[in-house]
Amino acid sequence: MSEDDLGLDVAKTQTVTDATNKPDALAVAANTETMQWPVKDRNEVELVMQFFDSKASSEVRQAAMIEYGDTLTPHVGVDFARQDDKPFEVVAAMSGKVTRVEKDAIVGSLVEITHQDGTVTIYQSLSDVKVAKDVQVKKGDVIASAGRNELEKDMGNHVHFEVRQNGTPVNPESLIGAK
Repeated sequence: MSEDDLGLDVAKTQTVTDATNKPDALAVAANTETMQWPVKDRNEVELVMQFFDSKASSEVRQAAMIEYGDTLTPHVGVDFARQDDKPFEVVAAMSGKVTRVEKDAIVGSLVEITHQDGTVTIYQSLSDVKVAKDVQVKKGDVIASAGRNELEKDMGNHVHFEVRQNGTPVNPESLIGAK
């Protein structure tokens, strides 16, 4: 079946640029995906450590510092745990490509996902990792279970969740909202 049989009037010399620059061409906005918390049910877990915000009160800033050895470090993510210390499913906060999966002696198993807009989400203190590097995931896909790590061992089973834009840590609550 030819293009003529389909009723298409296609000019063989027309380019994509010509077609998109015509006055009757419509601009189509890309569908922007929103970010969700890295857990299936936000009501099942509690926020056990907040993001270090340099503009917050001294009490909030102090509570968002991690002590490891002789070093205090600002907490550049948020941590979630269940009250009963049981593991829970950790999900992709947005669709994207898994760009790193590794086991680290200090932060535990980690997964990094790079999203279409360049945002990177990082999940640490994981167990039972279900994804591999270079795999595409969709928002809400289970990527692992919450686990334990050496850095925040007093927290028990939990997930540490970071968001980075242009390499800079961003408070996830500012992108998702304190739901």
